[in-house]
This record gives sequence, C-alpha cells and structure tokens, in this order.
Amino acid sequence: MCSLVLVACGSEHKAHTTVGEFLKSNIVDTEYSTEMLAVDSTKALGDSLIQAMRAEAGTDKYFKKNIQWGQYSGGKLVYARVRILQLKDTLVRTFYLDKDMSSVVAFKMN
Repeated sequence: MCSLVLVACGSEHKAHTTVGEFLKSNIVDTEYSTEMLAVDSTKALGDSLIQAMRAEAGTDKYFKKNIQWGQYSGGKLVYARVRILQLKDTLVRTFYLDKDMSSVVAFKMN
C-alpha cells in the first residue's frame, strides 16, 4: 500500500514538473500559480483529437502561438488537469503528456 502511494505521488510530481516547464515556455502572462487537480491516464485519444486540440490551443489567448509540442506516437497518455491562477483570471486546462511524462503533446480548455 505504501509503495502505491509513493508511485502515485511521484507520478503527480513528475506531471506537475512537466506541465510547469511547458507553462514557463508557452503561457503569455508570466505571473501565475498552479494547482494540480487530477492526474490519470487515458487511451481514448487518437491523432485526430490530438491535432484538433493543438489547433484549438492556437486560438487560446492565454498561450503563445508557436507551441513546441512533444511527440505523440499513439497509445496511452497521461493527463493532468490544472488550475492556473492569474491576477485577473482562473483557467482550467487539461494537459496530455506522453507516457513517460516528459513532454506535453496537447491540451484542451475546460
């Protein structure tokens, strides 16, 4: 039981770190804080959904336009739902990370 808790906490920390690095590079307003709401995995996404989310991200006024995405090679993704607190706004975005949680492959607005 203890090892399960440690693995879950480690996964959440790694996801939070990866999303944090992504935000540093891609969010427009650099004054913000984050709160991790959920971390889990999914197989329910395919290439067309990833491409659609990337296209929609290009219209998100809170993010820069030329985002460098991680590689998506199909299969399981890890998602992290994050609350982003800025001076005037509170945003919730779901970030989809590669299975190693080393890069963000897409995100969606919630």
